[in-house]
Amino acid sequence: MDEVKLKYFISVAKYLNFTEAAKDHYMTQPAISRQISELERDLGTKLFNRSTRSVTLTKSGELFLEDAKRILSLAENARERVFLADTHESLELRIIYLASPTKAFLPDLIMQFHTQYPQVSIELHSMTAHEIAEEIKSPSADIYISISDDLAKQRQLTYRKLFTDTFCFVVRNDHPCLKGASIDFEKIASEPFLMMSPQTATYMNRQILKITRELDFTPHFIKYYDSMDDVLFATQAGLGIAILPYKTRLFAPAALSCLPINHQTIGSTIGIAWNMETDNIAVSWFLDHLEQNGKF
Repeated sequence: MDEVKLKYFISVAKYLNFTEAAKDHYMTQPAISRQISELERDLGTKLFNRSTRSVTLTKSGELFLEDAKRILSLAENARERVFLADTHESLELRIIYLASPTKAFLPDLIMQFHTQYPQVSIELHSMTAHEIAEEIKSPSADIYISISDDLAKQRQLTYRKLFTDTFCFVVRNDHPCLKGASIDFEKIASEPFLMMSPQTATYMNRQILKITRELDFTPHFIKYYDSMDDVLFATQAGLGIAILPYKTRLFAPAALSCLPINHQTIGSTIGIAWNMETDNIAVSWFLDHLEQNGKF
């Protein structure tokens, strides 16, 4: 589709006046009118209602306006990528991330980014929240994705929130608590609680214990594991139950059920941080990619 005609169309839609739009492009009013008429013929529909007193967009015109802007934006981005591919033959992007809360979205996001920017070599490092909090004291990576409380207080980094997740009970599908109308917290408290080690998930453990207090019960026995995958495995093996972020349901084994905890006031917020003064253009590309995919 002719980009020039799209630019003329967007100008007329902006001013709702052919004469004013023509001035923007240093052309006459009849010339821009002719271009819009040709575009309407190409599309097989009227884009504007014209009268001696006013110009308005038709329904088709309103819909096409968003498409026209998107087409021009995609074309500009494509030209920029081709240019940058020539001028930046080899770029690197080092991302340090918290594995558990990002498992549901980060792999696909990075795959799409790598497809769009194949000249960027991506280096991934999974760390615990505690390790990331220690690492960002002297940051060496380009991007950090972790617990918001840890990232937001780092003055040398720029921070943005990605999402807030609630928590859920994770139990085997054959667990007795699934058979009742409501969960009996007194019985739940007597079961082994499976949690990640305080050394690797200090913030999450603190949140989980706040939730148990909010629900007015205290776990009688807690067994700790090194990773969330280990917690899920042990839960599936029938060694106890767990409280985990609700997004866990997106990758939990089919043998497990994730039960939302109603009326909870506690959540876990995940964010992203980076050095605003970086000269690595790949950081800007990655942040734009996040925004285009609705993560900001």
